Amino acid sequence: MWDQAATKLSAGPHGLDPALVARVQRERILEAMAATVSELGYQQLTIGKLLDHAKISKLTFYELFDSKEQCFAAAYDESIAQAFERIEGACSAEALAPAEQRLGAAIDALLDFFTEEPDVARMCVVEVLAAGPTGRERRAATMDRLAAMMEGLLAEVRPELGPIAARALVGGAEEVVFGAIERGQATDLSALATEIAATQLQLIRG
Repeated sequence: MWDQAATKLSAGPHGLDPALVARVQRERILEAMAATVSELGYQQLTIGKLLDHAKISKLTFYELFDSKEQCFAAAYDESIAQAFERIEGACSAEALAPAEQRLGAAIDALLDFFTEEPDVARMCVVEVLAAGPTGRERRAATMDRLAAMMEGLLAEVRPELGPIAARALVGGAEEVVFGAIERGQATDLSALATEIAATQLQLIRG
């Protein structure tokens, strides 16, 4: 998921543009955030442990981030942006298909992404709840965005079902995904996609 250059920047003089170096170092830290928060949990994660994983100095970290919380927020934001790119790309590819088919494509895209990136999945679904007000605000914004997408699909199939139904469907799916990740089954999420989509469609159709 992260820029591959982040793993190739060597220590010491390298003659690279400072802006590129800063970008690569930032990506390396964000990658380390996903890995370490998945392994240790947000509460147990320290900046020292994060930097041990990233192989970045404390000085460099504080040139880029003010705190662990800010760094987590940046890693979460980039991860969720990529997740929505996958979802929107899948829906665009099925633009002429019925809403039910686009729903299945969206669920497949999201869970495929999380399956490919189990550390990111745990960070975005489980550990975000431990990341203080910033984490809770970001999770709420993500759920709002997913619910809005679901509401748009519902409007095509069951227009009498509105925002509450959309949020309930999204919340139910999120609870299933949360449970799988918490049990250490993040690499099996793709297998849940068909079942989640089928269950949601059954609920939508009544």
